[in-house]
Amino acid sequence: MSTDVQENADEGEQVGEYKLSKISVDIHEAVEMSGISRSGLYKLFKDGKLSPRKNGKRTLILVSELESYVSSLPVLK
Repeated sequence: MSTDVQENADEGEQVGEYKLSKISVDIHEAVEMSGISRSGLYKLFKDGKLSPRKNGKRTLILVSELESYVSSLPVLK
């Protein structure tokens, strides 16, 4: 897979006839996606509001779980 195709795939874009998207992200990507700080994510782990996964030394967060958490936050009025 070429670099351009891989970059587009990482962003969840159409590649050929398939739409590729990530099902999990590392801490750095979760911070970028959600706007929640690194320490804020670790507090959510400690409080049981997010469930981190381990793959070797890497800590992963399911994108669906992160999206659900952010969507559940109160709406500012």
